[in-house]
Amino acid sequence: MKNSILWFCRLFTGALFIFSGLVKANDPVGFGIKLEEYYDVFAERWSWTSFLFKADWLIESVNLQAAFLTSLEVALGILLILGIWKNLTTWLLLLLILFFTWLTGYSAITGSVTDCGCFGDFIPLTPLQSFYKDLVLLVLILIIFILRKNIKPIVSPIGGIAIAAIVTGFAVYVNAHVLKHDVFLDWRPYAVGDSIVENMQLPPNPKKDVVELNYVYTNKKTGETVELAFLNTELEDKAKLAELTKYSADKENWNLDTSFTKVKVKGDRAKISDFAVSDEQGDFITDQILSNPDYTLMVVSESFEHTSKLGWEKINAMQKAAEKEGVFTYALVGEGRDEIEKFRHNNQTAFPFYTGDYKVCLTIARTNPNVVLLKEGVVIDKWAWRDLPSFEAIKKEHFADRKPTELIPISNEMFGIGVPVAEKIAASTEPYNEFFLQDSTGNDVTAMVINDTANICMVILNELTADKLTADKWKAILPVMKGIDSTGNKLFVVSSGSFNILKLMKKASGLEFDLYTSDKDVLYKIMEQNTGVIYIKQGKVVAKFPDDKLPADFSFLNK
Repeated sequence: MKNSILWFCRLFTGALFIFSGLVKANDPVGFGIKLEEYYDVFAERWSWTSFLFKADWLIESVNLQAAFLTSLEVALGILLILGIWKNLTTWLLLLLILFFTWLTGYSAITGSVTDCGCFGDFIPLTPLQSFYKDLVLLVLILIIFILRKNIKPIVSPIGGIAIAAIVTGFAVYVNAHVLKHDVFLDWRPYAVGDSIVENMQLPPNPKKDVVELNYVYTNKKTGETVELAFLNTELEDKAKLAELTKYSADKENWNLDTSFTKVKVKGDRAKISDFAVSDEQGDFITDQILSNPDYTLMVVSESFEHTSKLGWEKINAMQKAAEKEGVFTYALVGEGRDEIEKFRHNNQTAFPFYTGDYKVCLTIARTNPNVVLLKEGVVIDKWAWRDLPSFEAIKKEHFADRKPTELIPISNEMFGIGVPVAEKIAASTEPYNEFFLQDSTGNDVTAMVINDTANICMVILNELTADKLTADKWKAILPVMKGIDSTGNKLFVVSSGSFNILKLMKKASGLEFDLYTSDKDVLYKIMEQNTGVIYIKQGKVVAKFPDDKLPADFSFLNK
């Protein structure tokens, strides 16, 4: 019976250590991020330890520490199962589990670290779940430690050492490979095939946090202290509200000393909550990035401090070839504008650099730099710089039938390509809340004309004065309007001018289309030139032509 219990404890504990070690070895950078979080907590909680936990050598070697610890976990797991070096193995297991139990217990009590990282991104555990897991392991390891003299090897010493070396060596190999080439198995929300847009959404009917609201009041005359606590789910409880307002309303006698909240039960969270992209002016262009209907290449670098110059040389070559085909390339980096401009100058990068959060960049890409192929916010493929193929190879594999087009950079302009304008208009998102379409009777018909089901061309003839809408410009845009009409597609004209003039122009054109007016300044925000054409398909802009780049054919209507 005793031997059966011991064997079960050995097998279960050893297997769990091997599993935990290999899962984390698949992503040592992710585990390193978690170690760094703990170091920050230690340095903040016990300031006298800052000399160690804030030391440059410790922070800079965090990935190697992660690789060592994950390999050690695997080594201890296989040694325990094989039954060799039992004293060393059991002592190390006991010391490790005592430390981990204290650590997860401290995190559970203080809430200082929200995910222990025990099983990486594969099985996220809360600190409390990790603490319970470690308590179970502590019991099993104590049994093993007490009965360690009864541990018998299951193979010969030489065979055991050989097996342990092979298994541990495999863990070391996984760590080394991943540090150079990214993960084998990707459980992050930016994996190949994932939609960043979908991962930014909450699930249907999301559960809300259950939050405890705490208030401490002190009586100004007697010094009496009253502590109140109730849940946000009890806000409609009249008795609870009456108890709170009894003190909050009586400002003459009671003073609010402090108030704070505690999350008692976590509600649903989006898988991605912090992906945001800012352009050179600091304006957010996240929607434009994620809604672009064409293929784009996103170069990701969390910092320039430890990036690869050779990697950027390969990326520069890829970008030049992509530009010739009209495929837009941009960088997403966790650096400031000054550092970006210095880096671009030193490395001769001829494509835009946008800024994002350092940890978001590190979550997307574990190698620096890394390239992600996107289309409409979906991760089509991604490569560590060492594995980056040529643009020709990328095209052959993913979009061999795509014809070369004119390069259209991402822009934060209104009605930019890829922007879901119908959604933004319906939600009154700035600056789309300024845009309107007014018919000849004065009705606002914006939502009726531009919606998720409409495929329509918007022709902008902003100012109708002779110096703005010249005869040449009218002669240039009229054939485009006739061409759109001949394909059977709908079009409408919007202007800041008068309906009387618009009606005369409509009659002269011989075409049938609706006429609307809008604000002159808003129309100039949409189209810098006085005239132009925008094709909106199912509420999203898929093509945009200013008056100096009007389309020669109408293939854009097939996008």
